[in-house]
Amino acid sequence: MQQAYGVADGPHPLYGILLGEAVHFERSVSRLPEVLSVHTMAGNDDFLVHVAVQDIEHLHAFLLDRFTNRREILSFRTMIIYRHLTNQVLDPLPPAEITRSAPPAPPARTPPRPRRRR
Repeated sequence: MQQAYGVADGPHPLYGILLGEAVHFERSVSRLPEVLSVHTMAGNDDFLVHVAVQDIEHLHAFLLDRFTNRREILSFRTMIIYRHLTNQVLDPLPPAEITRSAPPAPPARTPPRPRRRR
């Protein structure tokens, strides 16, 4: 059974914590036997921790033993993976087309219409 955990690290988003703290978190969590991968993220979660466990009881024990006692984890949420598809070999990607064009010209100003005298 595989799960992914979105982890908010500390009271600040990732850009607000020290890089050394983020690296320490990644390394220490990646050494846990249940952890398949750790991804540093942008968005609501700072990290995505991909784990494999034997069953729901193992999952519960993992969360209680490994995450709830870490002071740097503000919150986490569980996402259960039902299906996992990957491409083992990628076809070559076409070169990126970067076109640099001049900035758009400002709209032309039309002269004010003369007022009619009455």
